[in-house]
Amino acid sequence: MSFSAPLLLLGLLFLPVIWWLLRITPPSPHKEPFPPLRFLPKPTHQQENAKHTPWWLLLLRLIIAALIIIALARPTWNQKPIILSGSQPLALIIDNGWASVKEWKKRLSIAEVLLTQAERQQKDIYFLATAENDTSNIGPLPAKTIKQHLMHLQPRPWPVNRTDALKKLIERTKGKPLDIAYLSDGLQTNENDKTFALIEQLKPKTFLWYLSDISDLTAITAIENNNGNMVARIIRSTTYGKAPVTLNLYDANNQLLGHFTKDFPEGETTTLVPFNVPLELRNDIAWIKINNQNHAAATFLVDSHNKMSRVALLSPNTSEMAQPLLSPFYYIIKALQGTTQLITAGGRELSTDLDHLLKQNPSAIIIGDIVNMSEKAEKKLSDFVNEGGTLIRFAGENLSTAEHYDSLLPVPLRQGQRSLGSIMSWTKPQKLAPFAKNSLFFDLPFPEGVTVSRQILAEPSQDLFEKTWLSLSDGTPLITAAKRSKGTLILIHVAPDPTWSNLPLSGFFAQMLQKLITLSAYQNTNPTHIKKETTIQNPWRTITTDGQLQMPPSSVVPLVLDTQNPPRPSYRTPPGLYGAKNNFYALNLLNDSSHLMKQSSLSSSLSKSPLSYDTKEKHLIGPLLGLAILLFAFDNFLILWMGGAFFLNRQRNVLLFLPLAIGFIAFFLHDSRVYAQGIENHNEDIIQAAGTTHLAYVVTHNHEIDTTSKSGLEALSQFIAERTMLSPSSVKALDLDKDELAFYPLIYWPIDENSPLPTQKSLEKINSFMKHGGTILFDTRDQIKSNLNLEGAATPATQRLRIILKGLNIPAIEPASTDHVVARSFYIMPDFPGLYRGSPLWVESSSTNKKEKNSLGFGDNVSSLLITANNFAGAWALDEKGMWKYPLIPNDPIQRLWAFRAGLNIVIYVLTGNYKADQVHVPALLERFKRERRQ
Repeated sequence: MSFSAPLLLLGLLFLPVIWWLLRITPPSPHKEPFPPLRFLPKPTHQQENAKHTPWWLLLLRLIIAALIIIALARPTWNQKPIILSGSQPLALIIDNGWASVKEWKKRLSIAEVLLTQAERQQKDIYFLATAENDTSNIGPLPAKTIKQHLMHLQPRPWPVNRTDALKKLIERTKGKPLDIAYLSDGLQTNENDKTFALIEQLKPKTFLWYLSDISDLTAITAIENNNGNMVARIIRSTTYGKAPVTLNLYDANNQLLGHFTKDFPEGETTTLVPFNVPLELRNDIAWIKINNQNHAAATFLVDSHNKMSRVALLSPNTSEMAQPLLSPFYYIIKALQGTTQLITAGGRELSTDLDHLLKQNPSAIIIGDIVNMSEKAEKKLSDFVNEGGTLIRFAGENLSTAEHYDSLLPVPLRQGQRSLGSIMSWTKPQKLAPFAKNSLFFDLPFPEGVTVSRQILAEPSQDLFEKTWLSLSDGTPLITAAKRSKGTLILIHVAPDPTWSNLPLSGFFAQMLQKLITLSAYQNTNPTHIKKETTIQNPWRTITTDGQLQMPPSSVVPLVLDTQNPPRPSYRTPPGLYGAKNNFYALNLLNDSSHLMKQSSLSSSLSKSPLSYDTKEKHLIGPLLGLAILLFAFDNFLILWMGGAFFLNRQRNVLLFLPLAIGFIAFFLHDSRVYAQGIENHNEDIIQAAGTTHLAYVVTHNHEIDTTSKSGLEALSQFIAERTMLSPSSVKALDLDKDELAFYPLIYWPIDENSPLPTQKSLEKINSFMKHGGTILFDTRDQIKSNLNLEGAATPATQRLRIILKGLNIPAIEPASTDHVVARSFYIMPDFPGLYRGSPLWVESSSTNKKEKNSLGFGDNVSSLLITANNFAGAWALDEKGMWKYPLIPNDPIQRLWAFRAGLNIVIYVLTGNYKADQVHVPALLERFKRERRQ
């Protein structure tokens, strides 16, 4: 047993004083008035000596006082007490890196206990935190100083550096014997063997190794572009269980863009989570976070390396683009397919095609063998480069014979070409020269088999070497580049097909093009010559310990890139986004080679089972104070009994007191602890549903309809989050018989004529849901077959809707007019289109039974049902590749935007009720107010 405030135990020395005070203060005497004495004159007062308090009552009160004193000393019962022996110093090493967030308070509690024991034994204490930048003053220090430091110590959002801390300890202790208490975060690093080798070098007499539990640790290591989709690579520390993982996507303004969930396969520590979102939305993603994981590695930052670039292809003969095998860009398209979005023009005039491509905001433009461009076209390309774009050009017959100066080339060219067997020739095809260490391509595998048989030569100049990014084995340039304002001009001195070189047939061709295209996102660097050290502006945002983005602290310095040694997160450069907005470099905590493994020791002399931070302590202050209060109540009960407050017959008191006292004591000695009821799994889902706003749909058991509903509502949720302050959580699929409906303000119900009809139980739940303010959006999805007409001939889906409505308490309905609140709740809607256009949106009639509807105070004048035939979800839904799932009818691109606006209006209408109605009628209310004031 230990005490947090042991000095208070000195109060036990005052128990004799308390005994003396209680002994000279007897209990109040028992009074039994004799009735005839009321008629006698008042007797004179005589001094009487009081009796002493009974010894057993004194003992009871002394026990109460002792219990209170001991409780105030805050005693703790330790089942496994920490024992430090000897006078040798104690080295307290504590991990405070990103993985130490879990059990951090327990780690500090263990540290305080260790410091208290070391202080009692007058040990010198060395203290090291493995993620701190300054380890110069590691001790020896007083325990009080270290405890004050612990109050301000926090986990850091970067990795630990155990080896440097231990080297500093070895340098400071100089071989002195010592005890070591290592409070680890439980995560094994690449330097684990070195860590325990250094601990073994210290030769500790006592080695206490506390290991944190990392069984539920999950992190993001990479974002990849896989067949046109963005995919996150997630790792975990254990292979047990088929655990789900949910990712939240955010933009640079911290707006939630969407949620994606996938299960870890049984027995696997890695899973890939794809994001099926449109390219525009995908390129807005700035960071991704694992839900319910509050540490820095659960957040992954996204920059242009992870995003899909839009690349424009401008061919000298656009008619060839319709015939892929004849196109000069065939090998370029094959090389970039799946990693970039390629856009082309189908016209026949260069200037017109260029206008069409520039309107789509490409990050790079690749042009073929084009010369003699018009001044207008040349100026447009020049403006594109000056504003930060990348222009990539390939050589060809036209460029080799061009006579006039071309301003869109990085270097001046010699007229003619160098080819195998010609006057300007070589005797055999040339291979590539080895990559320089400061080359853009240094980190790529060297392509041994690539050869060049023809090329265009550059005119010799003083800066030709600086502008050469890749050269042949004879020193002639293969790729040259030059900075032009904010952008880059790049020339590849061979043709984009195999006629001049086998480069387009190699895997290096695709890697080379991807490297060049990536430059368009980093125009603040100097692409003409990637130096060994290149400063990338000041930090824009950094990651906090719990995985959120924050403004960078003053201690953070600009990030320096080294092509040979990529930057690592540290105190001076924590994980974060560096550079200007829309031009970020993302420094992440983990990478492709990262893994989450429990720390283990391979040292024979340190082969000791690690201790747990869960010390199973029992704090006794509560039970002791509770027992003191019970004994105090028992004391008062005894005083009342001795004073005859219960019975007039003293003998009867004695006979009844014994069993009453025994029962009273037995009741309070009985273990009457009440345990909280466990939460069942389905109740957890209810709690989650009640905490946030969810859009929901009714399951029809038709796979195509259900997947469309889910995808459509997810896209609508993203649309709402982008344009409002509302960020709906994940979409819920509802089984009307099993699920609770009360937590969902709006339920989308696609009508399928082949689905089973709802049961009577379901109809009762729906009636209750609508009566208490819920809204159901029925969608028959059949406007293309017949306009929705509830009074005339109907399609099978409409007939099924009529059958469902017969079982519900449905009032009269009418088409929503342009003045209805739902048409003005956010956007001003002329109609409510979906995949189709033409069906009205039916709502409750504004002229029927308003008083009846609101008799219970629910509804807020919101229609409890909405009916359409325009197939809303079909217009919102995306397929697995992030493309629109269904074409619009009629094919009007603006119709899809109006469909999303219709969905947003409906959601805002359902959530805000008559608040929006009051806003709609503000002009009329103001006019009425003016008239009343005039009167």
